[in-house]
Amino acid sequence: MSASSLKSRLLEVKSHEAGSINQKSGCFSAYDLISNQPFCRFMGDQKYRIAVLLPFAENFSNDKAGAISLFCFDLSSISRYCSSLTFYGKELTSSPPQLQYRGLKPRFKAINGRNIGLASAFYHSVKHNPPDLIEIHNRPQVFFYLKRKLPKTPISLFLHNDAALMKPTRSPQARKKLLDRAAAVYCVSDYIRQRFLENTCVDKNTARSKLHVLYNGIGRQFDSRPEKENLILYAGRIVEEKGALEFAEACSLVLPDFPDWKAVMIGAQRHGQTGRLSEFEARVQEYLRPLGPQAEFLGHRPYVDVLQFFQRAAIVAVPSKWNEPLGRTAIEALASGSALVSSANGGLAEINNGCGMLLQTVNKDSLAYALNKLLSDNGMRETMQQKCWDAFFQFEQKQVAAILDEHRQALLMPKDP
Repeated sequence: MSASSLKSRLLEVKSHEAGSINQKSGCFSAYDLISNQPFCRFMGDQKYRIAVLLPFAENFSNDKAGAISLFCFDLSSISRYCSSLTFYGKELTSSPPQLQYRGLKPRFKAINGRNIGLASAFYHSVKHNPPDLIEIHNRPQVFFYLKRKLPKTPISLFLHNDAALMKPTRSPQARKKLLDRAAAVYCVSDYIRQRFLENTCVDKNTARSKLHVLYNGIGRQFDSRPEKENLILYAGRIVEEKGALEFAEACSLVLPDFPDWKAVMIGAQRHGQTGRLSEFEARVQEYLRPLGPQAEFLGHRPYVDVLQFFQRAAIVAVPSKWNEPLGRTAIEALASGSALVSSANGGLAEINNGCGMLLQTVNKDSLAYALNKLLSDNGMRETMQQKCWDAFFQFEQKQVAAILDEHRQALLMPKDP
């Protein structure tokens, strides 16, 4: 499938019946949602009501979906509970996606803050008829607030970041208290799970039964590994901790010796940011400028456009210097069969586990060495692309959605007659 045909497919609007799904994966994903394709694959189990409360900062919309929204889109589309889910978040200025969504105005935001204010608005909207299950994303303080308000309602928490670095759960005692009260806690990687357990004295049975690893699950859009171009891709926030500067420096060292190769950087300092560059972004751009047409700094681009670059890129670099909770960009590289070069920080090592090149130290020299090896050796690069393609299975959308549904079923079963 060419880049142009992929874009045509993604931009079709309501031209397919509900059965028009990816023939290989048999499911919809965020790709289909953003292109306004019909969403819920199955009618699902409608006898339950599951409320999903998002962080206030999350843009649950077609054009500005963040990482948590994409996570929800991908797993909800083929969940047996798809039609039972109602998502709650801030009021949207753009069209909401093809899901049940309720925009709420935070109550007493000046006093409560944005997230507790949003949680208060949610509580007042459901207190007389609570849902069967509440799922909260990435806000421990919201979990504690709602558990006090609705002590009899099972509440789960999804952790997309390190709970040990979040103020409400910074102490081991607070994390143990949360796990004791939660119906379930889902960690986006084993790294995040181990960080949660650190120094908590949680017994093994509780950890095994309530603290789960749930990877980002995405839908693969190709029946076979796509043909690649001589393109190295960086897609992510243009900030110091993501290794954006090291990537630009490495490209400036390597690409002059490979004139038929090109580097592309996509992203901005903040998700969805357009307009004037930050000082750091301008500095990154300066390293690319001498490369001329061999380098492009594209800034923020819609997700549908970014997918085309994943399809085309022979190599994807994820040189994060901080401990990534997981790393969706690295999973996208596997899904598209690109050779992955990443750091070993945080959850990235769980993705790049024997399939790509793993950097123990991130600097311009280590990254330049890795890129030079891959550009110099076609056989090595193609072998790595195939390994990455084959390693994707554990992040496949259907598998991850089925795991989540099993946990949901176990929590909802007591309500069955």
